[in-house]
Amino acid sequence: MMAESDNTAEATRRLNVKKQTLDDAYAIPANFLEIDVVNPLTTVTAGKKRYTDYEVRMRTNLPVFKVKESSVRRRYSDFEWLRNELERDSKIVVPPLPGKAWKRQMPFRGDDGIFDENFIEERRKGLEQFVNKIAGHPLAQNERCLHMFLQEPNIDKNYVPGKIRNTQVKVVDRRQAKLFHMGYLYHKSGPVRRGVVYYRCSKMRLLKCKATLSLNSSTGVIRLGAQHQHNHPPTPAAGQRQNVGPVLTDEDPFQGKKMMYQGFYFYRNGASERRLYWRCANSNTLGCNMRLHTDRQGQMVEVKHQHLPHCEAFALHGLAN
Repeated sequence: MMAESDNTAEATRRLNVKKQTLDDAYAIPANFLEIDVVNPLTTVTAGKKRYTDYEVRMRTNLPVFKVKESSVRRRYSDFEWLRNELERDSKIVVPPLPGKAWKRQMPFRGDDGIFDENFIEERRKGLEQFVNKIAGHPLAQNERCLHMFLQEPNIDKNYVPGKIRNTQVKVVDRRQAKLFHMGYLYHKSGPVRRGVVYYRCSKMRLLKCKATLSLNSSTGVIRLGAQHQHNHPPTPAAGQRQNVGPVLTDEDPFQGKKMMYQGFYFYRNGASERRLYWRCANSNTLGCNMRLHTDRQGQMVEVKHQHLPHCEAFALHGLAN
């Protein structure tokens, strides 16, 4: 009996998980998308026609949305337009809208028909449920029509349909061998499986960083790996780096064999796990002994020796190789 009790206690101990604190419970989630359909307003036009529109509020931190908070007003016909656009251009199953209530639009009714407060509230709830289902789908989040519906004051029905690109994600080359995401450079690791490309941090070997992620090449959806915390600061994008180091003539410092630094060309003549070694392009013709050491991102680490006077004269006249 005692042994059975010990086994039960051991099994219970294994099931114990970390308790959620108040800070965890009320903290902003890592990824969230909140859409509310509120404040219905019935307007009477100059021709004594009435229509009801609704305020659509959106709040998110998803990178695919450029505007993180927005508020627009939409009529029922605008929701119909969105549904028709998604059915035509996307590959998702679009949920139905709340019905048009044709019987309520018949004349000589004893109530306000589609302008009855109870009906408007019921329709508001249905529209809110519809737009949240749509916006929560990863494929729909890339559709230009959804972004226009949620964030543009006026809907341009003559727009050009297309996909929205995630500005935080940049595939560096067409072969998808490299990817720049949220300030970090990743290298492709392993084969593509079911359209999903897997990446590891470019500093894995250099700094033992274990961060990984995957990219769905058809939808553009990024998923962080189980180990996604980097052990080093982010690397600035190429266009954001300060112009203090050498300028590589090849975009890829792992493959580039020629670079320019302070007006002189250098050729790569060796490499280690952390550094690339360069010699002056005039080392053979003029005997220049200047050497450079850079890291594998092309940033200067160390300068060895200086150019010879006659080497500088060649560079000033544009005769350096």
